[in-house]
Amino acid sequence: MKKKLRLIKSIKELKEALAEGKHGFAIALNGGVKSCKAIWLHKDGKKFRILNSIDDTKQTLSEKQIMDEGWTNIGKAMKKNCLFVDDDFYVDEE
Repeated sequence: MKKKLRLIKSIKELKEALAEGKHGFAIALNGGVKSCKAIWLHKDGKKFRILNSIDDTKQTLSEKQIMDEGWTNIGKAMKKNCLFVDDDFYVDEE
């Protein structure tokens, strides 16, 4: 049986998924190549901590930065309906 993917289309939906304990996300841009990210909401509730699995880099970004392609492709993925909750990818928060 095929697993239904949960699409994340906005900062609000991202925050809701994080509040539910979801921290693994997949981006399917560039012809379906999958990029995985672990995301946590910073304790201030205004910034996101991100682990990019492709190169193990870490970022702490504001809502504005998360939507800016100069910082990350997460915002672009939300706008293009390409950001999904990935229950198969999880990294413990450091």
